[in-house]
Amino acid sequence: MLATCKGNTFYNRRDEAVIRLFLDTGMRAGELLGLELDDVDREQSMAFVTGKGGRGRACRYGVKTAEVLRH
Repeated sequence: MLATCKGNTFYNRRDEAVIRLFLDTGMRAGELLGLELDDVDREQSMAFVTGKGGRGRACRYGVKTAEVLRH
C-alpha cells in the first residue's frame, strides 16, 4: 500500500501519512477522521484521539511517520 503513495503530490503525501498513522498507532478510521491539527504533537510524535465512548488516549507514532507529517 505504501508503494502506491510514492510521489511528491499533495495526495501522495496525504495518503502516505494516513496509512502510516494507521499502521503505527492502530487507531480506528473514525478516530483518524476526527483528528484535527491541534490533536497532533509533532515534537512528541503523538496523536491524541477520542475513541469509543468518548474516552481519549495518546497514540505514539514512529520516526518515518513523523518525517512524513513534517512535510
